[in-house]
Amino acid sequence: MSNWVERHGDHVRYCSKLAGTAGLQHLEHSQWLQNVFPIYIVRQFAGPDWAPATIAFEARYTPGPACRSFWPTSQFLSGQEASWIDVPVSLLGLPNRLKQAPSHPKSDFVEHSNFDFIHALKLMLPSYMDERPPALAEVAEMAGVSARSLQRKLSRAGMTYSRLLDTVRFENARKLLRDTDSKIIEIAFASGYADPAHFTRAFRRVAGVTPGQFREQWRAR
Repeated sequence: MSNWVERHGDHVRYCSKLAGTAGLQHLEHSQWLQNVFPIYIVRQFAGPDWAPATIAFEARYTPGPACRSFWPTSQFLSGQEASWIDVPVSLLGLPNRLKQAPSHPKSDFVEHSNFDFIHALKLMLPSYMDERPPALAEVAEMAGVSARSLQRKLSRAGMTYSRLLDTVRFENARKLLRDTDSKIIEIAFASGYADPAHFTRAFRRVAGVTPGQFREQWRAR
């Protein structure tokens, strides 16, 4: 893999390109990983909610509605010479927030782990919400480790793969319920649930209330 940075006005592009991929199908999956890792790095400096204005792929690829709902402020480009994300030049002088913090921040539902791959995986999994999420063995292959090794990493973080998938879906649904006026059925499909009834059961299992009740409680604050 080749990695480089290009200056474009008030932004830089962090670019990456894999050799020997001509003719291969589904390159967008590896290119999501190529883009997600630098996004994770920038978030250590710019904050956990930062997202690039543009996420670009070599592959001919257009994310579906579910995937786009995870990246509402980013535009997607396909058929580029390399995969890249854009980063404002103004961010390049920021200090590392994680080194300054007295302790690592925690997600609402996932304990922080020293294994960066798990956090990058949370960023990558939304790209599959429009289709079948990858099996644990497939994710392990992407990471270049055995399925058993990946399970151990997840276990050390107090996590299972199925719970990680549930967390990604739930956190997106919660955000859409809180920040948009989308119908609950639309949020269910946008968060990767097969049907609204499954969504309601899964959401209540985590939040203790139905999606509709959660939205009402949030707006009543």
